[in-house]
Amino acid sequence: MHQQMVITCTFVAMIALGCALIDMPLDPTAIVAPEESTHKAASQITPTMEPVESATQVAPSSSSSTSMPVHLPATEPTSLAGEISPTSMESPPVPSATNPPAPLPLVTASSTAFSSSQVSSGAKKPGISTFRANVEEADPGDDILLEWTTTQAMTVTLWYLMPTGQFGRFWNVEPSGSYDYHIDDHERNRINFALSVIDKDGNNEMATIGVTLRCPDQWFFADPPDICPAKAAIFSAGAEQTFEHGFMIWSAGEDRIYILFNDGNSPQWSAFADEWDPGEPESDPNLVIPPGHYQPVRGFGSIWRNEPGVQERLGFAVGQEVASNTVVQRTSYAKYNETFIQAANGGIWHLEPERSGWELMIP
Repeated sequence: MHQQMVITCTFVAMIALGCALIDMPLDPTAIVAPEESTHKAASQITPTMEPVESATQVAPSSSSSTSMPVHLPATEPTSLAGEISPTSMESPPVPSATNPPAPLPLVTASSTAFSSSQVSSGAKKPGISTFRANVEEADPGDDILLEWTTTQAMTVTLWYLMPTGQFGRFWNVEPSGSYDYHIDDHERNRINFALSVIDKDGNNEMATIGVTLRCPDQWFFADPPDICPAKAAIFSAGAEQTFEHGFMIWSAGEDRIYILFNDGNSPQWSAFADEWDPGEPESDPNLVIPPGHYQPVRGFGSIWRNEPGVQERLGFAVGQEVASNTVVQRTSYAKYNETFIQAANGGIWHLEPERSGWELMIP
């Protein structure tokens, strides 16, 4: 009897346990992770882009070897929201007086808009909205007004460009403003300016403008070069003398003596200051002069006797010094200028740049 009661109680307990199990939700894959692991998972940042599925990876677990592997999809590296993608950008060099940039196209002296380019992050580079002069033409000696507006600029520099294209004088100016510039009396043909802006990251932008200068002077002879003369013509007394291998020319207005060689050597012409003064010896009485030749005197003689190589290259004079009125004028290029001198016979002496040659032009 007692044995029967024990079996019956055991049977009832098994039925009760079975009912309890039936009431529980069944999830054969559910794994309860340790509390520490759950906390770490909650603190991870979810990428803003949908992951791209690739080969299955197995997530490591700190639990025992009985833990089931969890399959995670692999993702490509991606940027988080608000992150700037790295962009390789090299800032142009900051111009200086010894480091000129490559030549830039000149903008006419009027309001000119420059668009600001953008980098991939959406940040703007420094830009020049306007850079202009109040006139397109002016005279040497005039005053002109330069105006500009910029964006994203930390440093703004206004440059005067030399006639050779190199950077000359400069002024540190406000991001937007104006500057009164006085044109020197000796400036010719065109004056050019550059505006350089630099932002906090070292990026820069540059623009240029130019103002054409009206020519204030005329050439003293017909069919002149197609450029304004550097100065007004110098009219003065003069003199010439012919030598075995060249000529000497004196311009009182410049107080200068020109020597033209025709011996085939270089330089083919030279110029010296006339330093002879009345009361000084006019010639060398001990010099032996070949028949039919002459010793130059006064200013010509001083240079002929004292300047190294001049006597040897010119030889003796073959005629007396001839007095005349002369005129001197030069071109106004940035360099390699030409000189023109009125000759005693009515022609024009043309002295080529860098003492490279000369000719006598007959009108």
